[in-house]
Amino acid sequence: ETAFNPEEPYYDPKASRDNPKWFLVHVEFRRKLERLVGLAELKRYASKELLALPLLKMGRLSVSAVPVECWEFILSLEKMEEGSRV
Repeated sequence: ETAFNPEEPYYDPKASRDNPKWFLVHVEFRRKLERLVGLAELKRYASKELLALPLLKMGRLSVSAVPVECWEFILSLEKMEEGSRV
């Protein structure tokens, strides 16, 4: 809503409800993983376990939804030594 309100600091006069120029997403910290699970490691599972993960289908990093089954798989990786499941 801030993009459409001239009183807000992020007001965008070029934005309209039919043609918004940016979107707001809400993210929340849940917990720190026991070890770093990096992008290179996630990419090793892109053709099977993480096939539904939009992050691995796009050409650049972005904020995107993470399907529940992908999130559960990523959490399972923290318990394994890197590369032990490939």
